Amino acid sequence: MSFSYILSSYYPIPDKQLSSIIFDISRYGKHTHRIDFGKPVSYTDAIEEVERFLSVPLDDEYYNLVKDDLFIDDRRYFDTRGECLTDLKFLERLKEVEPSVVMIKCGS
Repeated sequence: MSFSYILSSYYPIPDKQLSSIIFDISRYGKHTHRIDFGKPVSYTDAIEEVERFLSVPLDDEYYNLVKDDLFIDDRRYFDTRGECLTDLKFLERLKEVEPSVVMIKCGS
């Protein structure tokens, strides 16, 4: 199984370049992760890299990192990192937090 965001039809993906992207890795936003790119990438490429990160099979180390901020605290319910977000996968906007660094903001 792989993770993918559900993109909003009313929020177009900007045509800009990014050096980093930050995103939630736990259901209620207590834990985030940042990916820094070696060279500027498009918003679309950055989002796809996040989706690849969240598609990785869940291991105990990652689960223990995020388990205090999950909807369900039971390892048996999750197969991939992205499943820890449960329904927090509707990409609502990309908020610029620094020049060429954005944070994914999602809803459910």
